[in-house]
Amino acid sequence: MMGVVIPTEGANNKMIDPELKSELEKVNRNLVGIFHKTESLWRAFVRGVLHGIGSITGIVLALLIVGWILNAMGIIPGLKTQAAKWQDMWQQTLEQAKKVR
Repeated sequence: MMGVVIPTEGANNKMIDPELKSELEKVNRNLVGIFHKTESLWRAFVRGVLHGIGSITGIVLALLIVGWILNAMGIIPGLKTQAAKWQDMWQQTLEQAKKVR
């Protein structure tokens, strides 16, 4: 366990001020708490990967929504023709799926 060693009376025959000792004990408890929260590198790695996946997913969704809104407003005409092609492909896929049933 990681911790700060607080010298007592025997360290060069000097005593630590009680207020300083109290503060050092608080710092030590905080350091131990931080150590326990971050002790697993695997857990930190997984959290980082999930954070990255979430960030990328959020950016993609935001771009899709903005593109859809701009397309609906007619600001980006190139997207309008591409969206029509995708819609036709989707309809063909749905019709083929109905025939398979």
